[in-house]
Amino acid sequence: MTIKDKKHAVLIEIGKCLDKCRKCPYGRKALHPACQLCSVYEEMRCLAAMIDGKKKRSAFETERYSVEFTAKRWTKEEEKFLRENLEIGVTRIAEKLGRSYRSVMSKMWHMKKKGALKNG
Repeated sequence: MTIKDKKHAVLIEIGKCLDKCRKCPYGRKALHPACQLCSVYEEMRCLAAMIDGKKKRSAFETERYSVEFTAKRWTKEEEKFLRENLEIGVTRIAEKLGRSYRSVMSKMWHMKKKGALKNG
């Protein structure tokens, strides 16, 4: 089997995964936080890595570089910490609060939109 044939087979498998996603209760118009915990999402990442030729992150790397997804509301104390510590950077804020980088960036965007965050 040639490389082209292998990539074609992987693309077919990705298509099957997308068919499963179309039946998902969260829909597929945007990436829902629950998607990151889904086995279909994990399978698609593995398939994409096969096409790109990139190795998938090990469990150690995943644990080290990302915070496990937990849906939780931001407290007033966390928002205050975010406002008062912008100078330390998003990555450090995320580490201190036990949140993902993406979560902190999203919260900053929403706070700016509401006028609750002036800098950053």
